[in-house]
Amino acid sequence: MNDMVLRICAAIPNLIQREEGQDIVEYSLTFVMVAFGCAASMTFVADGIGTVFSQVVDLLSTNLT
Repeated sequence: MNDMVLRICAAIPNLIQREEGQDIVEYSLTFVMVAFGCAASMTFVADGIGTVFSQVVDLLSTNLT
């Protein structure tokens, strides 16, 4: 039991210094931030597109009648 505790204590600094999975975490966070920004901006874009289509429909219905 004591030998296993010593191995774990010796392995902890090595695990802390390793940076192998760091790139994946950074890319994931970047992807999440970009996705959140796109989702937040879609509400503004959708409102603008809806307004433009409403104006086009109003113009067409006024000019065609």
